[in-house]
Amino acid sequence: MIGQLIWDERKKQGLTQVQLAKRAGLAQNQISRIEISHTIPPFDFVCRILEALGLSIQATWDILKPQHFPNQENEEE
Repeated sequence: MIGQLIWDERKKQGLTQVQLAKRAGLAQNQISRIEISHTIPPFDFVCRILEALGLSIQATWDILKPQHFPNQENEEE
């Protein structure tokens, strides 16, 4: 889910959890807990992390939507 997406993007950008946490104004342990899906992050944390990674909410939704709502496209037609 969102934790895996954050982990993937962080690794893709060559960032450590500490670096991402600093960019997002969070603690490293918060990033870790989110990435391993140990906690459901508050929406504002997600926004801060996505901004720190240079991702938009819309782009993230476009990535996650097919994984979690696979039949939604068929319903829109």
